[in-house]
Amino acid sequence: TADLGHFDNSDWHDRVARVQRDVSWRPGQMTWAVMGVAGNLVTVLGMLGILLSLHPVLVVLVVAEGERSTFERLIGEGAGRKVKEIVSGGATRQQSEWNGLGAARRWMGEDGIVLVHDAARPFAPAALLPALIGAAQEAGGAILATPASTGVVAAAAGVVTAFPSDLWAAQTPQAFVLRGILRAHEEARAAGFAATDSAAVYERYGGTVRVVEGSADNVKVTTPEDLALAEAIARRRPA
Repeated sequence: TADLGHFDNSDWHDRVARVQRDVSWRPGQMTWAVMGVAGNLVTVLGMLGILLSLHPVLVVLVVAEGERSTFERLIGEGAGRKVKEIVSGGATRQQSEWNGLGAARRWMGEDGIVLVHDAARPFAPAALLPALIGAAQEAGGAILATPASTGVVAAAAGVVTAFPSDLWAAQTPQAFVLRGILRAHEEARAAGFAATDSAAVYERYGGTVRVVEGSADNVKVTTPEDLALAEAIARRRPA
């Protein structure tokens, strides 16, 4: 969950709310109905502002402990009728995802597909979700990603060591068969392995993660500069 309180920017919260409203209600952006995949429930982890225009069968929200009351109030006002549970996040993204996956297990079968979504990405490309889910059904795991900039280099001790051409930048949602990603997280916890996201955990413990090409618009909004880009994306999308 993005921390919206640590920037010295007086209109930050209003601008976030405005982008979320634009994203949530503009048709065609995130209107694909995640109703079920081969009879399995689909769970989306993330913040309510990103999910308002989706119609998933089941939603688990993972939020900071200090934000629980805000989301509980929103849910009570009917903003998220599909939300089954709100759980507190942890000290790390990995711990937060583990908490959310544990909640998902209480509401869905372990053969189902779970979508793990980062709250800070308000432009998740709905049109790519069928391909993402299909790839996860076939391989066990799948992510959205975009080719990394051609200007990326590998370096060590201040010296360029390689000019890699096969790097991709991971995005969310990420999709997994629930049983497999739970097992991978359990093994990571037992071994003390720390990763950047669930895809890294899944791959480390033997899982195959397919890549589905994502969208350049699926940006992560965590700074005022990112927010300015998000506002520009929202303005140029069809009203």
